[in-house]
Amino acid sequence: MKQVYSNIKTIPKKSIRINAENIQAVGNGICVLLKLSSGVYGHVPDLLLEASAKDRIEEILETKSNMAWIGRMENLLLIERAIETLPFLGLHKENKTKMICLCAKHFENVAGILSIENSSVSIGDVKKLVLCDYAVGILPKIRFREENEMESLALSLIFCDRNAEISKTKNNSIWVGKVGSLRLVGHAIQTLPKLRIHEENVMEELVLSVSYEHIT
Repeated sequence: MKQVYSNIKTIPKKSIRINAENIQAVGNGICVLLKLSSGVYGHVPDLLLEASAKDRIEEILETKSNMAWIGRMENLLLIERAIETLPFLGLHKENKTKMICLCAKHFENVAGILSIENSSVSIGDVKKLVLCDYAVGILPKIRFREENEMESLALSLIFCDRNAEISKTKNNSIWVGKVGSLRLVGHAIQTLPKLRIHEENVMEELVLSVSYEHIT
């Protein structure tokens, strides 16, 4: 596998043109993203990136490449260390995405992105945003459009020790705009006073799934 990884790294950047409905890059495979041309044919509806070690994504982080073609994604799933590629995926304010899902069960996999300024990561126009475990702490880092309207915002945080970043956030400081459905699971309920929702928002659904230990 090391030889395969070394061979991939020798491929010139933006030299591969593809036409695919789904891209799944796991581990060493993530480095292939830099080899894909900005002229990817059509659009790729689904993109999944998963990495458990920083060296799997360090080429993306070091080059700070803006892979604008990813902005045409409909669904984006980033797992563990792959979450740190989020600022480099070219998701500017004009992008329209059906769903973005970020999941991290280990703090070290989001430590880098947690060190950046709040409201500095643009994700464009997203209909559904799902953050799980340590990824919930990334919420203050996301910059939502002033006119942002989401169909659904779901936050799931089962263990208390994964809530440190949200606990440090000021109340009413995380702008999320208009939200049709808000789901908070476990310790994620503690994000509720941190959210700043549009004053004209009419929420269709509010789901709070908690036990006593999650609110003490």
